[in-house]
Amino acid sequence: MKRLILLLLLVASTGFAQSTNNLITDGKGREVLWGPFEFADLTRPQFVDWYQKGYDNYTPDTQVVKNLKETIGNYQIEVFMGTWCGDSKREVPRLIKLFGDLDMPKANVNLIAVRSDGEFYKQGPNGETLGRNIHRVPTIIISKNGQEINRIVEDPIVSLEADLLAIIQGNYQPQYPIANALGSQLSNDKDRGLSDRKLKKLATEFSDKTSSFYELNTLAYVLSTQSKEQQSVSVLKLNSLLFDNEAQVHYRLGKKLEALGAYDEAVDAYNKAISLKPEMADYSEALERVKSAKEGK
Repeated sequence: MKRLILLLLLVASTGFAQSTNNLITDGKGREVLWGPFEFADLTRPQFVDWYQKGYDNYTPDTQVVKNLKETIGNYQIEVFMGTWCGDSKREVPRLIKLFGDLDMPKANVNLIAVRSDGEFYKQGPNGETLGRNIHRVPTIIISKNGQEINRIVEDPIVSLEADLLAIIQGNYQPQYPIANALGSQLSNDKDRGLSDRKLKKLATEFSDKTSSFYELNTLAYVLSTQSKEQQSVSVLKLNSLLFDNEAQVHYRLGKKLEALGAYDEAVDAYNKAISLKPEMADYSEALERVKSAKEGK
């Protein structure tokens, strides 16, 4: 308790006052932060238990911290997280502890909370995430002179301080390399899908860089909630090329194409799913449904 009181006093004295308009009840009935927030917001009663535990139990590597201190002030750090997210609850208290050890200037840190429900999935209230390729949280973006250098996605490869140092030294590859690369490319465009030729080229390029189709499924869903449906379709098509033997991948693509009224392509996707798992009644029902829709079009 004494440590918590001292922390609150320190936070207040450095100007990190609690916001009053970013605590909401989401669509799942949970009290969460949404939008820009300050360090002190995580000491609210709703969050303080996991925040304080994570903060107290983390001890950054002193030598790495010493090396980081020499240059970290030249960088800006944006943290996108969810107070509902287990990975964020683990990593963000550690990151704030690290910021304290680094004497990180307040002006160099921007904290943004996102939601997980419905149409607001992985989004902020004022478009803070649009064009930023936030498909997993926490996402910690390191920039210099307004230009992104690299990012830590979901959790660090080694540790927060070691990963930050590797980024500054130019020797870092975050998790989810396909979603990061593809999402960044799509974020710079309007809602235009990629050509089949481009998708085949990307499939060859990324064939050995992922072991799970969930990586791109999540990105596709994020894009869909942002009304970027053609981009979402492109991501699902790429997933079907990378994981051609996964029935679920083709089924998900079929559902998206069906929802958009692309019935011919949806039929092809459902047929592929059925050829891989003919015992799945959902797949056969989906095929019959889209065939009926196509006939009645």
